[in-house]
Parts: sequence; structure tokens; C-alpha cells
Amino acid sequence: MTVRWKIDFLIDCNILLLILFLLLLLKFLGISISPFLPIIPPMIVGPNLFRRGRMFKEVALIMELLDIPLSELRMVLKAGRYDILEWNEKKTSITLSKLYQAIAYMEDQYFLTFHEHYNKEAATKKLAEKKAGTKASLATYN
Repeated sequence: MTVRWKIDFLIDCNILLLILFLLLLLKFLGISISPFLPIIPPMIVGPNLFRRGRMFKEVALIMELLDIPLSELRMVLKAGRYDILEWNEKKTSITLSKLYQAIAYMEDQYFLTFHEHYNKEAATKKLAEKKAGTKASLATYN
């Protein structure tokens, strides 16, 4: 996979180790850990959910900027026609590994198009310029 996957995995491991350390510290101090048990699963799953949402937005931004159709993304991810109907975080259920593949493919396409590595701020600025150019061309057409 990519370097991003390895970094995210290390972050998840560090969060888990921090939670275990805090639970052991509470146990050592004689504080009951039972009130904290319902909080533990959201602390483990939470960063992954935020990361997944960020990755969906990143892919959507590059897809819109480069005018990459969803069918091309389906082909790259080897997904069926009915697996990815639209690119929406809540409606698209793909595995995290396929999401990392989508990010890698989109960043490669971005590099091939603009000859620079992906930067969110620069991509957002280019997308705004593209939308402004489209609106200006529509205004002159009408």
C-alpha cells in the first residue's frame, strides 16, 4: 500500500496504546474503570471515521477538478456497477483498502495533470478558478 496507510496504522496503534496506558494508570490509582468502558470504543473508532470522511472529500475534490468520471474510478477499484452508484461517504460502502487505492490513483492523476504533488489548498484554489471560469464562459455565452 502507500505510505499514508502505514502512517494511519501507526496513529491508530498509538491511540490504542494511549488508551490502554490510561486505563492501567486509572487501575493503578485505584479508580474504577467501569464508568469509562462505554467511552473506549468511540475513542478507538472515532479517528478512523474522521479519516474516512476526509479521504472521501479528497477523492471527490480531485474527481471534480480533473473531470474524472465515476465509471473510471469503478474500473480502477475493480468495483461493480452497483457497488459504487455515487461518490458519497454515507451511501458508498467500500473497504478502507479500496479507499486508499482511490486516493493513490487520484493523486497520480493529479500529478500527471499538473506536474506537482497533491496539495489540498492548491487543488481547492484550482477548483475555484475552474468554477469561476465556467461561470464566466456561461455568462458570455448567454
